[in-house]
Amino acid sequence: MELKMKQKPELSQFEANQKYVYLIKAFDNFVFIICKYLK
Repeated sequence: MELKMKQKPELSQFEANQKYVYLIKAFDNFVFIICKYLK
């Protein structure tokens, strides 16, 4: 029981990190495209 409680927050933290990394990549691509259009 205690092991499950310890594992769950780590998993949700990992999932949150994955979403954050994905958002940063998408934002970088967005900025890159805008810079290309402006040039």
